[in-house]
Amino acid sequence: MVFAAGNCGPLCPASTCHGLGPGLAINGANSHPDVLTVGAVDVTGALAGYSAQGPGTLSNEKPDLLGYSHFLGSEALGHRKPDDGTSAAAPVVAGVVAALRSQFPFDPSRPGRHPRQMRDFLLAEAHVASGRKPFAHDVGWGTISAGRFLNPSVTAAIA
Repeated sequence: MVFAAGNCGPLCPASTCHGLGPGLAINGANSHPDVLTVGAVDVTGALAGYSAQGPGTLSNEKPDLLGYSHFLGSEALGHRKPDDGTSAAAPVVAGVVAALRSQFPFDPSRPGRHPRQMRDFLLAEAHVASGRKPFAHDVGWGTISAGRFLNPSVTAAIA
C-alpha cells in the first residue's frame, strides 16, 4: 500500500499545520510500518518544504520515499496549474509499484517478489538526496528511481 506522507512539513504555510513538529505530521495509517509513505520533491528533485517529515507515530522510519510532485497533469487546480502535494507524489510512486508488479507479479515460489522484498527493493534503489544514506526523517531513503528499473541487472533481485 502507498500513502501520502501529508503536507504539514516544516515550511507548510497552512494554518492547520502550525505547531505540528517532528513526529506529529505522519500519524495515521501513513505511519504504519508496512505501507510506503511518500513525501514530495518537485520536478527538479528539490524537497518540497511542505512535505511531512518523520518520525511516524507507528514507525520511526517515515517517510519511506519521495515521489515527484509539481508537474502539469490533471489541471484539477485550474488551467496550467501543476498537481502538487504529497497527494500528487503518492500516485506517482503507486504507478511505479504497479508497473513493477505488472512485470514481476507476486509468486510465492520467488522470495524476491514477496511484498516485503519489493518494498525493500524500492527503498534500496531510491536516489539518495545529497548523498545521505541510509535514512533521514526529511527524505526517507531517497527519491524513487523508476528509470533504473528498465535495467535487468537492477531488477534481478526481484526477477
